[in-house]
Amino acid sequence: MTAVYVLYFDFSTHQLGPGGSDFDQLWFAARALWNGSNPYDVIGPGRQFNWAWPLLYPLPAIVAVLPIAWLPLLAARALFAAASVGTLAFALSRRGAGMLAILGSAAVIDAARAGQLSLLLTAAVMLSWLAFVFPLKPPLGIALLAASPTRRSLVVALVGGTVLTIAAFIAQPAWVISWIAVLRTTSHMRAPALELGGPLLLLALLRWRRLDARILLACALVPHTPALYDVVPVGLVARNFRESLVYALLTHAALFSQHFLVPGLPPSAAATMAARILNITVYLPALLAILTRPNCADPEPGRSPS
Repeated sequence: MTAVYVLYFDFSTHQLGPGGSDFDQLWFAARALWNGSNPYDVIGPGRQFNWAWPLLYPLPAIVAVLPIAWLPLLAARALFAAASVGTLAFALSRRGAGMLAILGSAAVIDAARAGQLSLLLTAAVMLSWLAFVFPLKPPLGIALLAASPTRRSLVVALVGGTVLTIAAFIAQPAWVISWIAVLRTTSHMRAPALELGGPLLLLALLRWRRLDARILLACALVPHTPALYDVVPVGLVARNFRESLVYALLTHAALFSQHFLVPGLPPSAAATMAARILNITVYLPALLAILTRPNCADPEPGRSPS
C-alpha cells in the first residue's frame, strides 16, 4: 500500500521538479537554512523558489526536515510520503483492519501527493510517541493535541517542540518576526465553523466526552487551508470498515465537487467555495455520526498508554 502511494505521489503529476508538491518548499527551505539564508525571504511568488504562497510553516518544521534535505528532491518526496502513509497505516491498523479503508480516501491520497503533515498529525492522535509533530503545524496540530491529550503525548510534544524551537532560534534568531509577517499576508485560510453550515458543527460540544467529537471540533474551529489533505483527521470519526468506507467515499465526492466548482473563481471566492464543499460533504456528515453516539468516553484502541 505504501509503495502505491509513493508512486502516486511522485508520478501522478507532470511536474517532477521543484514545486511539484507542498513538501518541496520544506525541502528547499531546509537547504536554504543550512546554507545560512532566511527561508522566508527566498520562498514565494517571483522569488528564488517560485511558489504561489509565502512559506507558512514555522521554522521548527523546517529544522525537522533537515535530516532528509540532503537527498535529491524526488527521493526526499518519496521517503516522506512512504514514512507518512506507512505510519498512518500502522496507527489505523491498531484500531482494527477495517479502519484501513481510510487509506483509500481522497484526503489521504491528496495528503500523500502534496507531502502534507496532516498524515503524521492524524497518526500522532493514536501514537503518543509521535506527538512531537503537533507543534510543527500550528494551530491545527496544537488543537489536535488539546483534543486528545495524554500525559505522554503532552510530554513528547513539549520536549520535541522545545528542542526544535531552540534549534530554530540558534539557526535564525529573528525567524518569528519573519514568520508572523508572512502569516499576515494570507487570506485563504478558513475555519469550517464560520462557513456554510459551520455553526452546526458546534453541536459536537454535546458529545464533548468523546475523542471523535473533540477531534471534529479541533478541525472545525481552527483556520486552515480548505483542501482535502486537511480533513484527514476527520477520518478518525469512523469506528469500523463501513464507516471508514463512507468517509472515503465522501472525500471523493468532495474532490469531484471541488474539481468542477472551484476552478476559475477568484482566490478568495475559491477558498470559500472549497470550504463550503468540505462542510457539506465531510464535516456535517461526521457531525451527524457523532450525534448518534452517547456522550461517553469510548475505549480508544490504538492509543499508546499514557
